[in-house]
Amino acid sequence: MIDYTEQESQAVQQLLNERYKSPVEIHLADCEVQPDKQRNERVERPAMFWNALDCNFVLIKMADDEFQGFFFYQPDEHFASAQQTYSNAVNCVIAILQSQADQFGESQGYLSGATAADFDLNKFIPCMVRNDD
Repeated sequence: MIDYTEQESQAVQQLLNERYKSPVEIHLADCEVQPDKQRNERVERPAMFWNALDCNFVLIKMADDEFQGFFFYQPDEHFASAQQTYSNAVNCVIAILQSQADQFGESQGYLSGATAADFDLNKFIPCMVRNDD
């Protein structure tokens, strides 16, 4: 049976704790998935689930070296990273965290991948860092 290794669990926990600067509670679950879209067969796979900043995240271990992840705010709207599967849990979690940050920024009116050329810099107030020594 496929399951998370202790190293995978610890690595994901450490990554999330560092990302959110506090302990994140990870719940273990089983998900029913359809690994082969051509066949109507469904199988159970282990999953990690956590909630952070009003967003829910799911990491599914499809095979020993195959992970899928997604996030959602509401049960009827799921988002994923551009790449469908990853060969390790940490890279998959990093990808869905980055995708969620991009999606959140875009929902707030920010452009993903925007550079200074995309903005009217005359609207920004310049700031200077003060050195008080």
